[in-house]
Amino acid sequence: MDFPGFSPEDFLYFLDDDRFARVEYIRDVLHPRLRDLGLELAEELGRQLGVEFRAQLRSGRWWKTPWATWTSLVLPEERHRSDNRRPRLSVFVSEEECLVGYMQNVWRPRWKTLAKRPEGLVQAIDKAASGRPKLQLALVHWEKNAQKQWERRTTVCTTAAELLALAAEWGQDFVLVGHVYPFPQQVKLLSSPAFAGKAVAALKKAWPVYRYAFEQTEGE
Repeated sequence: MDFPGFSPEDFLYFLDDDRFARVEYIRDVLHPRLRDLGLELAEELGRQLGVEFRAQLRSGRWWKTPWATWTSLVLPEERHRSDNRRPRLSVFVSEEECLVGYMQNVWRPRWKTLAKRPEGLVQAIDKAASGRPKLQLALVHWEKNAQKQWERRTTVCTTAAELLALAAEWGQDFVLVGHVYPFPQQVKLLSSPAFAGKAVAALKKAWPVYRYAFEQTEGE
């Protein structure tokens, strides 16, 4: 794969006090790289799995306070620009970290449908998270700090049952079955061409969870 890795500035620009500078950097510098990465991941993962994927590019609170951006892979049957409502395979970038794997919003209808029949979802997640490469299970959520300001947190769980219980309790943001690469601790890998290969391996391992979630809620 040709993706050279991220630049440290890709993460640091989320801290810029100038909102317009953040928007311009993400749009003009980070998004072209993420777009190329998404296309490469769709091609390589599709080749390895024998499945066709479509790449999507999205950002959180784009014109207000951009706090993250991500490229996602979805099946062609999914609606255009669907990844805020439905399961997806993503590479997610924010000031704190890069997240790679299956992601799904827990406050959207399709997750709520899955949560009504948790046994199959628990089995799919636990099976994907076992073996090598080992995947992490996490809930990405918002909480208030000591200054009563909202901050995003990534809470890692040990089992799928714990992850689903936490998602039901907090009921916000999204679950991850994949890898958490904190910044700047993992900057050497994140800024290396080796990152793309790691991302493909994680997405391939998380693919059965995405497939299960998609198939169980396809008509919704």
